[in-house]
Amino acid sequence: MVNNFKGLLLVSVFLISAQAMSSNIESVDTDAVELQKAQSNVSIEWIEPKKFRDVRHPTMSRKRYRESVFLELETFFTSLGEELPEGNKLNLKVTDLDLAGTVQPPGMAGLRNFPNRGIENYRIVRDIDIPRMTFSYELVDDQGKILQQEEVDLKDMSFLSRAGSANKNTSLKYEKVMISRWFKETFMSESE
Repeated sequence: MVNNFKGLLLVSVFLISAQAMSSNIESVDTDAVELQKAQSNVSIEWIEPKKFRDVRHPTMSRKRYRESVFLELETFFTSLGEELPEGNKLNLKVTDLDLAGTVQPPGMAGLRNFPNRGIENYRIVRDIDIPRMTFSYELVDDQGKILQQEEVDLKDMSFLSRAGSANKNTSLKYEKVMISRWFKETFMSESE
């Protein structure tokens, strides 16, 4: 009885998480984002995104979810870019993205005894399925002179312990915490 209750609770948490993640990401106003990107000092190029390690959602098509994730991350990078010195521009080329957790069928997630209610897979977040992002960047001034450039293999091995600092209802919270920490360490520590 206790195991069934734990399993039911686990299923409820996954369903709520999947719904919250998809509804948060889908609610992004694309027109506002396009205007923001045009005025932004951050540009992102997604290189061969179909080959990215893991940008999947349990209930949404890969293409649609991938586009939503990219839009969400571009918006986040744009907000971080507002902290750059005036006239500087950050150009990123992302070559891989691996979201925290992994999408698995119910049997692999330990949910064998529960009927499938329209959701075939679940994103299971465990400490071994860390968020990762591989990219190169150039920071340029208003004359186009390269001020800083680097190849980055970003990963957060302690993402679950840091997640408390992020709003629980934020989509892609583990990735945003990881990116924010990198951004501050790379660009803000020198200006302080």
